Amino acid sequence: MNSSGSGARGPPGPAEIHVKTGKPTFLVVTNQDGTPEEFEMLQLAIEKVIPPGAQGRIRLRPLGPGRYAVIGEFHKDTAQAVVISE
Repeated sequence: MNSSGSGARGPPGPAEIHVKTGKPTFLVVTNQDGTPEEFEMLQLAIEKVIPPGAQGRIRLRPLGPGRYAVIGEFHKDTAQAVVISE
């Protein structure tokens, strides 16, 4: 997931992140904006602030099947995705 609050660098992506059910996964999130962004998955109680121009590595525990919303807390209108565990 790329975070760009201003949209100047294009839309955040990918909108869907597919992971294997029951397997731990790492996500690498790049903040392409000039301001901090908070990566957030409320269903999994995950929050991580990523500084401007930096990458954050987020570990997902093994997930059950389903869809898990992802937002950029500081730019909710543009930084959105879903993790799909299947």
